[in-house]
Amino acid sequence: MWTELLQRMRGGRNLQVRQTARHWTGAYGDIPTEIDPDRYASVVELLDKAMKRFHDKVAFRSFGGSLTLARLTNCRAPSAPICSPSSA
Repeated sequence: MWTELLQRMRGGRNLQVRQTARHWTGAYGDIPTEIDPDRYASVVELLDKAMKRFHDKVAFRSFGGSLTLARLTNCRAPSAPICSPSSA
């Protein structure tokens, strides 16, 4: 799949693609190791759908507080009160 994607990005030119071992994929569990490039119109769409799907998951933890994806999505500015981490 990656070879085909790279060929499309290079205008169909067949350049050599060096394959590397992806040892980290063993920790993924049920998470797919590949992203279908035709499934989303853009990276923005992919991230938007992921943030909606996993809205209740913690995005960041720092200094004893946490910030969920839902709260992160609602941030308008770094100083916005909704962006303040909750203590948990």
